[in-house]
Amino acid sequence: MLSNAFVRSVLLPGWLLIFLSPFFLLFDINLSPAWQYLPFGVSLIFLGLPHGAIDHLVPGRQTGRPLYTRGTVLFFIGYVALAAVYLLFWNWFPVPSAVFFILLTWFHWGQGDLFFTYRWFNQSHHRSRLQTASSLIIRGGLPMLVPFLAFPEIYLTVFETFTDVFAGSITFSDSGELLPLRLLLSGIFGGLIILYLGYDLVANGMSKSFLVDFLEIVGLSIYFWAVPPILAVGLYFCLWHSLRHIGRLIFIDDRDLRRPVWISLYRFFRESLPLTLVSLLFLVGLYFVVPSQPNDVSGLAGVYLVMIAALTLPHTIVVAWMDRQENDPLAPLSPQRTLFQEN
Repeated sequence: MLSNAFVRSVLLPGWLLIFLSPFFLLFDINLSPAWQYLPFGVSLIFLGLPHGAIDHLVPGRQTGRPLYTRGTVLFFIGYVALAAVYLLFWNWFPVPSAVFFILLTWFHWGQGDLFFTYRWFNQSHHRSRLQTASSLIIRGGLPMLVPFLAFPEIYLTVFETFTDVFAGSITFSDSGELLPLRLLLSGIFGGLIILYLGYDLVANGMSKSFLVDFLEIVGLSIYFWAVPPILAVGLYFCLWHSLRHIGRLIFIDDRDLRRPVWISLYRFFRESLPLTLVSLLFLVGLYFVVPSQPNDVSGLAGVYLVMIAALTLPHTIVVAWMDRQENDPLAPLSPQRTLFQEN
């Protein structure tokens, strides 16, 4: 059983995001782009960018066999090479690279929540690959698909922002023409959620783990439908995805959670600081080498998103390796692999 302090520190901030939804549903709240991009700005130094900055320490802590100098160097060579190749593809094929980034993030964010759903929330009953794959699709689709369905104009504008960095000018058709597609995707995605939750309820009953899964999926669905997508995704990136990943890293480092949470968080940020600073320097360099240097907030955010895209590719591979080490989350799970236990 995880400590209440640990759960509050890692899970509660993300759960509180859902309570923003009523304010945006009930009141006409218009925020400037600068305010909406603020969470992404904060993520440069807090939670967002740092959450992947100790990837090089993961293999040693996961296996209990630290990487020595040669192994660490090889790790960095592979990590940087993957990011560099992806950046080259951004330069040559910006639109396909941006589409790949969305799909990659869809998988990676679903992958992150899948770990929590099946480990920390004690989804201990036997599950098939189809069920776990459905969970991944739903969890990743909430931040990646629902904002497109609810705010297509803003979604396409952001897409243009981080493709324009390399492509000059890309303009999409009127989003009204996408209404049939949005309706179709809404029906498919909504139907998948209903089938997934309905099957889980019928097969396994009203367990505590089902209630957490149900409330998170429904709550995030409303959140991403109500809150403007730039703000919604930025807050989710920091307070949901990144913080949960940091919690997972803390648990790997201190499986019995002997240390107070604040000490574990302090240790994480201290360890992540060097590569976070290196990434910031890389971001500055990227700004000066992109073909089209932006001069506004959205353009600067576009450059940042391109860098995040490049780093997300090797980071996702590291997380997939972590999953394989802890019993592939896409494979059926046994009760012994969970962390929370039903009473």
